[in-house]
Amino acid sequence: MSTQRYAGFLDRFLGELSAWNQTGREPETADLDVRYDMDLREKRLKKLGLSVKEEYLPVKDEIRGALSRNHEPYRTTIQYKETSHTASYQKDGKEIYRSKKPENVYVSVLDRDGNKDYPYVCPNCGNRTMASKLRDGCPYCGTRFETSRFYPKVNGYYTVPGIVERAGLMDRIKRMCLISGGAAGILAAGATWFGWEMEPFVCKILATLFTGAMIGGIIAFIVYMAYSLTLVGKVFYEGGRAVPLLSSMNSAKKMRKFMEPYDPEFSYELFEGKVISRLRAIAFSDKRDDLTIYAGNEDLSYFDNLADMRYRGALAIRECRAEKDRLFISVRAYMTDLYYNKKIRARDEVLYADLEIGKDAAMDPAFSVHAVTCPSCGASFDAMHEKTCPHCGNEYRLIHEDWIVTSVRRG
Repeated sequence: MSTQRYAGFLDRFLGELSAWNQTGREPETADLDVRYDMDLREKRLKKLGLSVKEEYLPVKDEIRGALSRNHEPYRTTIQYKETSHTASYQKDGKEIYRSKKPENVYVSVLDRDGNKDYPYVCPNCGNRTMASKLRDGCPYCGTRFETSRFYPKVNGYYTVPGIVERAGLMDRIKRMCLISGGAAGILAAGATWFGWEMEPFVCKILATLFTGAMIGGIIAFIVYMAYSLTLVGKVFYEGGRAVPLLSSMNSAKKMRKFMEPYDPEFSYELFEGKVISRLRAIAFSDKRDDLTIYAGNEDLSYFDNLADMRYRGALAIRECRAEKDRLFISVRAYMTDLYYNKKIRARDEVLYADLEIGKDAAMDPAFSVHAVTCPSCGASFDAMHEKTCPHCGNEYRLIHEDWIVTSVRRG
């Protein structure tokens, strides 16, 4: 699949993500982990009595790009683009919170070498269709299929807020200056014409034109300067918010160097997405004690009123170490979280998390905790809340295949 085709995949995912809020139909392009996170958030909003409508709209002259990394036989492509993001939160049909701002969307697309779509016949009802259409199960009989083999698929995404919508910025500034300056000039010219007795008549005309032009120009300049100062203020404000994020600048290099002896093809981008997915799953879960991805014992009840968790695109690696048969990583994730308590409040916060994985872990990029294979009997099952195989009763230990979170703390 070419880079351009991946770009089309990104656009398709964003379209499905926007439609999900309207129809409840989960994106066909998303993998099991992404869908699970979406389900948890949807259940939390219902529990809080809230609903949300979100849209990711394209912008003029958008900036987009891609970063690819191979982990044979898989290829991970991080696609990003500018969008205009609108979110409207409602309670009992009334809007209680609304945000509209430019955001850069980053989507991780996982593909497999040699992947081709192929015709498939449902063994239950005989429906013949393409395999890629069965991500949500057979449309006729509802039979569910193991979708981990369907590629490409989105296995993670996050957004980073922009300061101002860049597209059309100068046009908006010119329009504001022309409208305000023009209106002020007309009013000043009218006041001069009707309030100033002047002879000869030609002098009155010249005075009217001069006054209108001067006042209009002054007001247009004031509006321009006021808007410019507002933008400068936003830059300083966002710059201040971004200063702590600088601690993550060398995290990718630090993590890759640490992981090289254990996984030469280690993908920091995949690891980053997995950490954020883990934190979301823990925060939105109502059964944290049963989660196989979480082995901590902290009181996380402050997450019970969480309405949304937005990653700010910065993950700082605090510590990396190896002990006996395990690898230990300590991270700091920068988030903007929305909490609901009679009304919605947004707050920037830092989540500290410790993670572990066995040195012998396969670190398969396509691995999903929702479709694990029992090492004893070979059966497949969802291990998110299952610590033993439901088929043979054998204990299943996720740490031998993937990262688990051992501690979560709010900074």
